[in-house]
Amino acid sequence: MDLDLARTFLEVCQTRHFGRAADNLHLTTSAVSARIRSLENELKSRLFIRLHNEIELTDTARRLIPQFRSLLSLWEQARFIATVESDPAPNLNVICTPGLWESSNPAWVKHMLASRADLRFRFETIISSEIFGRLHLNKADLGITLESHSGDDVRCEQLGEIELGLYSDTSGRALQEIISSDYIHVDWGTSFTTQFLGVFSEYLNTRITVSTARIAADLLVDLPGSAYFPQNIVEKMKPFVELQLVMEAPRFRVPVYAVYLASNHKAELIREAVAAMRALTAGQQPSV
Repeated sequence: MDLDLARTFLEVCQTRHFGRAADNLHLTTSAVSARIRSLENELKSRLFIRLHNEIELTDTARRLIPQFRSLLSLWEQARFIATVESDPAPNLNVICTPGLWESSNPAWVKHMLASRADLRFRFETIISSEIFGRLHLNKADLGITLESHSGDDVRCEQLGEIELGLYSDTSGRALQEIISSDYIHVDWGTSFTTQFLGVFSEYLNTRITVSTARIAADLLVDLPGSAYFPQNIVEKMKPFVELQLVMEAPRFRVPVYAVYLASNHKAELIREAVAAMRALTAGQQPSV
């Protein structure tokens, strides 16, 4: 199907007006009408009901909106992949466990961009269990995760650790009361869960479990509660919610790993990025 038809359809759905859609698409009204007629003929279904001042969507049109959006999104992804593969500039595709980006020091990106003028980045967050597969399918170059990976071609290097403390929006309550009532459990990986269970086995009874610190932070803006966070995330939350460290609660340290394939043709670039991240984690400046 002609993607211009999909774009025109979505624009008409958005504006509910052929003339305004034509203006936004830099077309004539007759051209928009012709595209919609062509699409209706192709689909053998009526999409719009013409009224005096605007148009109304049919049930078919409403059902097609998410499908057409997905179609255009897939096309844009295909264009990006083609551009990356045909572009002589080195491109580094980085995937990160949700929550790690918010708690990391992104200054290594600035260092890499400054040292390599032709470098381009693509960042994405996915769950740890999918990182290994994405690397082997060459859909990513470097994974930053809380879980270690192993394999003949896999390089897994520890970058450092994140220290997690229990932060609450109220003070004066006993630790067990905080954990058993309004505690929000953030999934900080297997190491954190193992350490946490050794102290608070009743966490399994918590009413809210979330996959990322961002979700927990959003919830704590409106709900009373507590959660384990790194200090830098708590600092970023201050304009929205004031959290206090629960001093009597144990703190946990969780390892952060960089994972990549040794056979990746960008291995040298990847190792440079890993070295920059490790230097910043250790409080040093990356070498040029």
